[in-house]
Amino acid sequence: MAATELSSGVETAYAAVVAGDVPAAIAIYRRLLTLRPRDRFLHYSLGQLLLLSGDFASGWEECEWRDQRPMPVPRWRGEPLGGARILVHGEQGFGDNFHFVRYAALVAERGGTVVVATREGLRPLLATVPGVSAVIESGEEVAGMSAHIPMLSLPYVFATRLESIPAQVPYIAADPARVAVWRERLAGFRGLRVGLVWSGNAEATYNYRRSPGLAALAPLLDCPGVAFFGLQMGGGRAELAAAPPRPAFVDLGNQLASFSETAAAMMALDLIVTPCTATAHLAGALARPVWILLSRAPDWRWLLDRDTSPWYPTARLFRQTVQGEWSDPVARLRADLEKEASRGC
Repeated sequence: MAATELSSGVETAYAAVVAGDVPAAIAIYRRLLTLRPRDRFLHYSLGQLLLLSGDFASGWEECEWRDQRPMPVPRWRGEPLGGARILVHGEQGFGDNFHFVRYAALVAERGGTVVVATREGLRPLLATVPGVSAVIESGEEVAGMSAHIPMLSLPYVFATRLESIPAQVPYIAADPARVAVWRERLAGFRGLRVGLVWSGNAEATYNYRRSPGLAALAPLLDCPGVAFFGLQMGGGRAELAAAPPRPAFVDLGNQLASFSETAAAMMALDLIVTPCTATAHLAGALARPVWILLSRAPDWRWLLDRDTSPWYPTARLFRQTVQGEWSDPVARLRADLEKEASRGC
């Protein structure tokens, strides 16, 4: 198959998802796989579409085709571990680490002494997760392991289905001392205290699809009875320079040097509003009320046609009805925000 044919097929599949026809997108990938049956990218992409459609049994299996780094110890397949040290290593972004580390408790139940390998800066948070014995970060030495498993393979090993998602929250805890500091710092603000994020990683090629940007969220910022606190970190903070001052908006991002500090600040807020970002996963893992703005073609974990998440019981989902158009979900979110504020929550 020529590269142009592959690229065209992938674009057509994406267009089908945007149009709301995920089965058509799945059929396209299955056709492409008849031409390139061992293509890891095609299998993994098909797996994500199957997961998006709710077909977890087939989706996890297809996702096992993704590129996985070789390790010097055997891959764990779910057998009893008898106290052996097992390396559970994170993949992809910060959000994926927050999402899948929940499975550490299930690995520990199989007798594993769970050592989590994660991205730099996440140790303080992931060390609080039930079942985690130790945490190592990028660049640190890994030794003394008897087995390993990538985080994204844990749902496959545990045969996770929609009805069996391990959704007990919270499973991550913020530092109590820092939580107390933030609660005191924000105690003088009246009304509903809402944390606001408007962009994911600005360097991600797909960020323009998932992130509304600060200007698109401007209709929220004069909602009566609501005080907004910017939790934005990273490149998205550049948008603040062009934003007009808002009396009900306080930027906290320059005080959040880590996800640990963000977690503590979240515990002092009543609600988090964010697109599909690591912040969304952290809020859900902390069991904070979180309202998530989603594109028309969302990440697989948010599924389709629902306003709640089986992964995060405290989350609500506000979806685009037209790809690239944020005014409708923002308007619906604002209407619900006004109701929350009027209750004096």
